[in-house]
Amino acid sequence: MVHSLTTSQGEDGSSRVLVGERPQFGAQFSVATTSVLQEQLESCSQLLELEPGSKWTLLTSVLLMQAIDRHRYKVETMRNLEELLQVDPLRSGYYRDLESRYVVEYALEAAKSLYEIDLANSNLTALYHSHYMSIFQRVNLSSNHLARSLPRLHALQCCQVLTLDNNEIKSLEEFPALTSLRILSLRDNLISTVTQVDHLKHCLNIGSLDVTGNPVETEGELTDAVRAVLLFIHTLNGKRL
Repeated sequence: MVHSLTTSQGEDGSSRVLVGERPQFGAQFSVATTSVLQEQLESCSQLLELEPGSKWTLLTSVLLMQAIDRHRYKVETMRNLEELLQVDPLRSGYYRDLESRYVVEYALEAAKSLYEIDLANSNLTALYHSHYMSIFQRVNLSSNHLARSLPRLHALQCCQVLTLDNNEIKSLEEFPALTSLRILSLRDNLISTVTQVDHLKHCLNIGSLDVTGNPVETEGELTDAVRAVLLFIHTLNGKRL
């Protein structure tokens, strides 16, 4: 774990010093152990030459590469996971989630700022390691598949701007209380009833909400429902109230 310090300006214009921990994933093995793992990986490569598309060999290779040197084998890891999705579609959910875990880990390790993180268009099916995102004030998770990961957003207690556009979200029932949240974008999801807004009542400080592109956008009662629940709301779907 690496400690990191940075300064940022909040949505209210104030300056802040952010101190956090930059995670480092992956285990550290002895030279001897790494050598053994490398030999096993080479054996897997030979097996794949004899039997291309072997799902167990492909998966074993992924796990070995992550153990040996996850950065050196990043491209190969993702390529093997994509191949697994093709040869073993019955376990696609597991492979997608494993891929999501690695994508988040690489993004967290590469993050240059403790102020914001951008995971848009990452094909995420699960939000792993959300506790490491607790310091970020801006989080972009748009264009993923995170409808079932809303409870994991609870860790984002410093988040002021959260983008969840295009995530196939139908319900906000499990949306957590995020008291620092000021701007929430839920564009192009599948929210269809105004009652879903009630589930945002614990996000006390939301001032801007965007549900453009959802079925609920055309509901005549939307504005009144939002005003009743979000007491500090001033902007809805990009328009001042």
